[in-house]
Amino acid sequence: MSELPPTADQAALHRAAHGDAALCTIVGIDGSFSRRVGAQLAVARDGSRVGDMADRCLDDELASQALAAMAEGGARMLRYGHGSPFVDFRLPCGSGLDIWIDPAPDRAELRRCMDELAARQEAVLRLRLSEDLAPYLLRERRYVPRLRIVLLGAGAESAALVRLAT
Repeated sequence: MSELPPTADQAALHRAAHGDAALCTIVGIDGSFSRRVGAQLAVARDGSRVGDMADRCLDDELASQALAAMAEGGARMLRYGHGSPFVDFRLPCGSGLDIWIDPAPDRAELRRCMDELAARQEAVLRLRLSEDLAPYLLRERRYVPRLRIVLLGAGAESAALVRLAT
């Protein structure tokens, strides 16, 4: 039996849970975007990243913002694209993104989520957004375990299904 690698979001969760890293989460999308609400990126103090927010340009910008948030010690909500104060940073889709940067997420909570996923259970991480932010923003991030296919048998059909599933 072979294990699939973790999804980008679960890899970001793992990195933030096991080291000094900020966790960036898309908590709102105004329009359409190539990633969904809840997508995550972990940024370590050395600038290394795990996960992605769709393109290198946005990832680079978020890494810079996450490092600044870690240095200042405060979480921040940022808006990119439509309605953003960053006039020099636009999204090609014309949408707006609300991204929460937590420079010091609760590592015990992140590890609890990892343990629940390892036990093949859904995990819920409550995001520590301040109450004065818009009520439509994502307040908790739900993770589901990777799909697992158990295949019994041998032969060409089984081998083909393994290739397809992988």
